[in-house]
Amino acid sequence: MYQVKNSVTLGNTLSIRRSIIFSKTSYSFEDLTSILGEFLVNLLENELDENRKRNLSDTLGLLSKLEDGLDMNVRFSSCDSFEFTENVLLFESFKIKLYHGWVCDRNDEEIFQILSPLTYNEAIIRTFDCDSQPNENISNSIIKSFIEQTSSQLTEYGIHSIKNVVEPGAPCILFRNNHFSVLYKHPDIKDNIFALVTDIDLCETYCGVVWENLEVKEASFYNYRFELFTPEQIDPNTLHNLLNDINAIFGQVYNHEALDHENNHKLQNNHELQNNHEYLGQKIIDDKKVNEKKKKSCLIQ
Repeated sequence: MYQVKNSVTLGNTLSIRRSIIFSKTSYSFEDLTSILGEFLVNLLENELDENRKRNLSDTLGLLSKLEDGLDMNVRFSSCDSFEFTENVLLFESFKIKLYHGWVCDRNDEEIFQILSPLTYNEAIIRTFDCDSQPNENISNSIIKSFIEQTSSQLTEYGIHSIKNVVEPGAPCILFRNNHFSVLYKHPDIKDNIFALVTDIDLCETYCGVVWENLEVKEASFYNYRFELFTPEQIDPNTLHNLLNDINAIFGQVYNHEALDHENNHKLQNNHELQNNHEYLGQKIIDDKKVNEKKKKSCLIQ
């Protein structure tokens, strides 16, 4: 199970946590990994013995692989259980919690007994056995049914588990559908947990969508204040104030740059969001001024 641009998620998480303050509006992959590497060395320099120094060297080597993706193998027993690999160690080195929501229900004894010892890769092998010998093993049929019924890689029990273990106000990372995203539990909002929106189509269509609540069925979307999002037209002045407010809350860098309005009647906004996919989203701000456009691009995408 792979996902690309993991460095973006690491950077966004550390930025929301205010562990790193980014001073530019965009970074190359090489520059970003250099910043992450320097941060990691400074973070661990007082903890290192000889063995840990060797481990740090290996971990720094992993940063160069972030561009191509990381192999993660979840375990169905709990939301923080993964097959332990050097990739998992990477997140631990940054002191960032890693979770997934593909968890079998402990209250269903039969399913839990069969699935809890398995990783995703082991379960897939069992489903192949089920296809080749459909009448031979009931357990394999149960595994296949579970995989098919939870193809979103999120279960109600998994969400419940995440809500119970994530610390309020402490950004962490969610792994789901081969994708990493920032996960956040707001200290003042009970029984809810949010993931940073990374859907390109949504970001291209609506200005202001930042979070979605984690749900199995239909999620709701929220703005940067964690208020339920309502689509609306945003004029340039309102957008300028919005960017300043977001900057004050998350410490990110946002640019608002006006081009020559008299000559071409265009407005370009470099709107830096903490999302996990690089994109340029375009939305018409004023239907009567068809030549005015705004563009937004992701901070460290």
